[in-house]
Amino acid sequence: MTVLRIVANISTSSINEVRSFYAKLFSMTVGMDHGWIVTLMSGQSAETQISIAEEGGSVTPVPDFSIEVSNIDETFERATANNFPIVYGLTDEPWGVRRFYVRDPAGKIVNILSYKGVSVHSQQRLNSIARQLNESPRKTLGYESSAERFNQCVASTD
Repeated sequence: MTVLRIVANISTSSINEVRSFYAKLFSMTVGMDHGWIVTLMSGQSAETQISIAEEGGSVTPVPDFSIEVSNIDETFERATANNFPIVYGLTDEPWGVRRFYVRDPAGKIVNILSYKGVSVHSQQRLNSIARQLNESPRKTLGYESSAERFNQCVASTD
């Protein structure tokens, strides 16, 4: 059995207001609308995850859910431009994320985050390099350390 996706369900009597909040903040579009339920979509696929926590880190409450974005500063600007209530200000955390919390119209605390300084290269490019190194290590590495060869491969794409 494989988990194919996990969907965050937000209970609210203000469907239009909550839909507008997420559409404005994340540029999401309606994928399904039955009146009693609306599903918004980003058009991207992501890894399925569930986080289990007793606190939100940095002595913050556990958010109701988290959304990773490609540009945290742009998303924070959208949130403040729309006067959405910021619960925890834009912060660089010691574990490598830049994030903020916002409260949606249904009262949910949303952790919005981006990983910082991990890599300037796409995951697809890094996977391609790793595959190249793993397919024939001795021939590929030419007796160099894997770290040396990896750095050369990455540098050749800059």
